[in-house]
Amino acid sequence: MLTIVTSGITLQCNSRQLQESYMESILGFGAIGQSLANTLDQVSIEYQVITRKQADLRNRGAALQALQGSKVGYITLGLPYDGRTWLTNWPLIMTNLIDAAEETGTDLVFFDNVYMYGPVDGIMNEQTPWNPVTPMGKARAQTARLFIEAIEKGRINGLIARSADFYGHETSNAFTNRLVFERILDDKLPQWLCDLDQQHSLTYLPDIGYALEALAHAADSWNQTWHLPTASKPLTGREFIEEACVALGRPAGKMQTIRPWMLSLIGWFAPVMKEVRATCYQFDRPYLFDSSKFERRFFEATDYHDGIREIANQCL
Repeated sequence: MLTIVTSGITLQCNSRQLQESYMESILGFGAIGQSLANTLDQVSIEYQVITRKQADLRNRGAALQALQGSKVGYITLGLPYDGRTWLTNWPLIMTNLIDAAEETGTDLVFFDNVYMYGPVDGIMNEQTPWNPVTPMGKARAQTARLFIEAIEKGRINGLIARSADFYGHETSNAFTNRLVFERILDDKLPQWLCDLDQQHSLTYLPDIGYALEALAHAADSWNQTWHLPTASKPLTGREFIEEACVALGRPAGKMQTIRPWMLSLIGWFAPVMKEVRATCYQFDRPYLFDSSKFERRFFEATDYHDGIREIANQCL
């Protein structure tokens, strides 16, 4: 039995019913899957939601069942933030989904991140060389390579939709929520990672949902990589916090910087912080994400000022 969500209604259906009735599958229902579902509801596209609890995609049979009867499968699932877990599971999951898509004829949209790029001095675009320096980056590079090779061999029809770090009210895991908005609302000093004065591109979560839907239903978007719409002229950490304070009606005062050595120390007690420490290269220099290819073809990204205002309005 699988959970189906259509127009906000949750149903239970068996695989035969899915094959007869539903055309799209959201594989993973975290912040990205939920943003996509909101968009599909708005454009009246029927879909099924398959969570990690309902289908273990490390199992080939589960992957095959998940895609049965679906024209499009959106790979939006997340795994625990752990390099060894990613190295073990991401390539296996992708292999199973590629095999399943080849058998069912399902087109695949792979929501990806920038970890395979590694440290970049300059602007990240779709042609940026891969230079992963962390276990998570190596896992994503291996996974994306499997996906691209399957496309090049004609096994599947697919596209990669790559995002920068994302921000939005709907995602509790975003560092901007935990370190900035929540702390401001709790009358605590807002925090930023590594360096307050480096620019850091952020993709607005609702834009991700709209973009995934747009890419999946455009004939000319397939078999290539797209950077999802992300506002140009990114703010520094300091500027982001100042904007958030203004939007929340709080004075912009002192801020705290979480230094790499602090993350290393905390990592002794909270292993996930070791993984965060390994990605400090994303915060100790400008983190510049170019989405001009997407914006020329589809729509412009939400401005940071507007995105922060919208988050604040939902918080208050």
